[in-house]
Amino acid sequence: MTQFGRRETPSTFGKRVVHGRPSTVPELSPKAKAFIAAQKAQPKSSDMDMLSSMAASTMPVSVHKVGDKPVIYRRMLSYLIDSMIVAVPFWLIFGSMFQVEPMSAVPVGTIDVELAPAIAFFKSILAFFLVRSLYSITMEASTLQATVGKMMMGTIVTDNERGKPSLGQVIMRNTFGRVLSNIVPLGLGYGIAVTSARKKCLHDTVAGTMVCTRGVSNAAALSSQVFA
Repeated sequence: MTQFGRRETPSTFGKRVVHGRPSTVPELSPKAKAFIAAQKAQPKSSDMDMLSSMAASTMPVSVHKVGDKPVIYRRMLSYLIDSMIVAVPFWLIFGSMFQVEPMSAVPVGTIDVELAPAIAFFKSILAFFLVRSLYSITMEASTLQATVGKMMMGTIVTDNERGKPSLGQVIMRNTFGRVLSNIVPLGLGYGIAVTSARKKCLHDTVAGTMVCTRGVSNAAALSSQVFA
């Protein structure tokens, strides 16, 4: 059938043409294949969103350890471990400095011989406290956020949001806060952690810190969300 001098033929788009006639074989023509390939090459909106999120995940993030669950018994064990770690070398190196001299060696009238042992004991305790505090501040303010004892127990020191505490918080925790915990009678400065919801001792409350089990880093958490 012709119309205006042309013969009407069926559409051949998507079909292979053989000798001027569409083939009955269900195979796409090169033109159709090129069209479909071009469509597949264009990313969909959902694909673009995915690419955007993956690109955002490669941006630099602040990486720091975060806390998980507040603990009490682990921190007690870690405190004993850290005290032994500091005490053994301290007394081996500085122990002789705090030995009480024999009464016969003390000049008469210069010092009360009865107070000599108490004074030596007080000096040794003060020196040990300073060394112990310096040890804790150095370790807890580092990227580890934990002393050797805490690392052995799988715990870290965090702020109230379970993030990395500031240097000021760590110093407050191991100086003024620790003094308060030690001078409260009957060990209640430490015992309040038993009834505290966040297992916080008095020095943690003063400094705004906690002792928690080790969590995951920001980068690790972000990777787990992207590739889940």
